[in-house]
Amino acid sequence: MKKIFAFVLILSLAFASCASSEGESEYDLDTMSADELYALIDAARLRLMEFDGTYAEPDMVLYDEQGVKVAVADWNVRSFGKDDATLDMNIIIENDTDAAIIVFAKNPRLNGWALSDVSSSSIESGARARKKFSFDYVGSKADVMSNDDLQDIQFALTVTGVDYKTLASTDVRLQFGNHE
Repeated sequence: MKKIFAFVLILSLAFASCASSEGESEYDLDTMSADELYALIDAARLRLMEFDGTYAEPDMVLYDEQGVKVAVADWNVRSFGKDDATLDMNIIIENDTDAAIIVFAKNPRLNGWALSDVSSSSIESGARARKKFSFDYVGSKADVMSNDDLQDIQFALTVTGVDYKTLASTDVRLQFGNHE
């Protein structure tokens, strides 16, 4: 439902921003290709992030429902040279359910650039553990070589059973940097 609402909101904003004061559109949406429309939606989504991001803070809770709690403990960028770095995000997972679970960070985007990684950590029933999500971006255009280069990260936080049946999923978007 959140995704549908977000999509409708983005399209509404895109259409509203396209209209000039004289009622004429800067874009002729009827003649735009699918690629052009997706580019417009991506631009609107990035613009919305300036207004709707959550600033990352140590020990920030990302998810706390159904007996599962996931929090960001801290993060660090490790650079290995030009275009080769990793964002390590240390997380605390608490599993107060009756079964083992796996927590995934799927479809990550770093500073707006899609990454191919999927990070995951498993945890037994009744356990609490510190785990690490590592987001590698070798050769990507993310251009993040230190913590100072971090602008934002987005991913789908998904909780499954050990049978990989999805128990819960939520979109996470964290912004980094000065937010005062």
